Amino acid sequence: MDITRQQAIDLQHDAKWIALKKEMEGIIAVETDNLVRCADSDFIRLQERVRALKFCVKLPEIIAEREEDESDSGLILPRS
Repeated sequence: MDITRQQAIDLQHDAKWIALKKEMEGIIAVETDNLVRCADSDFIRLQERVRALKFCVKLPEIIAEREEDESDSGLILPRS
């Protein structure tokens, strides 16, 4: 099931999403701090984890923009 633009916008304002986003941002802050002190062997893994969490935090915004672009252009954009 695809999320519509309106559903993505509604999700951004939902109290549960806001709480989850705050938790993920806390994890991002801790993992980013860990990057400074980590062993070389852990650096890439931590960096990828931070990137993935940042992507998740932005997901409703990314979906809303994708759906807006699709409706504006009439083209179907890849969902990858």
